Amino acid sequence: MAKKPKDLGQTPAPATAAPHTSRPEKEGKPGAGKEPIHERRRKEIATNPRFKEAKGPIGFVVFGDRVHEQSNASAIKTEITALRPGEPPLGILPPVDQHWLTSAFECLVQIEDYRKGKTAHKTGHCILEVGPAFIQFQAPNPANYVICEAVSGALLPGIAAILTPEKIDRLVGEYGFVAPGRSPNFARRIEIRSRDDLAYAARLAYRIFREIYAVTSFDAAKFKVWPPQAVALPAPDSRKPTTRKFVLTIDTQPVCLKLEAILALFGKARTMEFAEGRWAPFVSFELEAPLHDMPTVRRIDFTNMSQSEMVAALTTLPDDIADFAGFVRNEIEAIEKTRSERK
Repeated sequence: MAKKPKDLGQTPAPATAAPHTSRPEKEGKPGAGKEPIHERRRKEIATNPRFKEAKGPIGFVVFGDRVHEQSNASAIKTEITALRPGEPPLGILPPVDQHWLTSAFECLVQIEDYRKGKTAHKTGHCILEVGPAFIQFQAPNPANYVICEAVSGALLPGIAAILTPEKIDRLVGEYGFVAPGRSPNFARRIEIRSRDDLAYAARLAYRIFREIYAVTSFDAAKFKVWPPQAVALPAPDSRKPTTRKFVLTIDTQPVCLKLEAILALFGKARTMEFAEGRWAPFVSFELEAPLHDMPTVRRIDFTNMSQSEMVAALTTLPDDIADFAGFVRNEIEAIEKTRSERK
């Protein structure tokens, strides 16, 4: 076990400001001194050691730091690139395209999980947008399929110039879509028996954007998932402490311990200082990544969102991501409650 650094008994240094954050407006302007909600939450996320980046006034993308860097990152790539028999190869994909496929797959996994959850007769819905074109998926409940719709010129006149007769023939004949009729878009069902089928749906959307809508860049892609609860990861039971361990790194020496052991070593007050990042960069504190966890990728687009919608979208992030200090505080309270019940 790593020894405690000599300066642990001193007054902790004040927390450093989160990178890439904007300053409040100057006094005299409307809303002066009142930081936007998404900026405040973005700062909180940026200071979380599990994440690499939090950026942009419109939205942010967060990657699970430990998970993303470990070999588990290859698991999702394997799922996405595992082709069906007879499915043409994707070729060598640029990093931006790989990221888009990952994000699209995650959106589909989320609405499928929502469909299978305790939400009878509810439908998960995600929209993938690239430029003027979009492809949307619905996961109805009860059902064992998703409905994929590719936008047509009937719904967006600007698409009509892109959808030549040859491309329409490919959508219907090669990709299995039904021409607009009951739906204003091209539509087809995709049977979902496993995550492999969701990966196929993501690849199908990618091919349609590339080959039908003539998309050349996925840099400006947007992802929308509804309902907001669909993007939430399963939250730990608030009545019982988590069974996962925490990684405490002191002077570059990491130790993996249960929270009870960390409390016994350092006490409640010092443990909370670690969780709040007040000993950074000498001490870092984070939740251990599950052994077979997937890369955590979340994209939230604040475009055209009201303040209440921003709050709803941000609250769907897991507790240990959106507010790590609050998560640790709740875990300590759960431990204390468990101990008191044993007496």
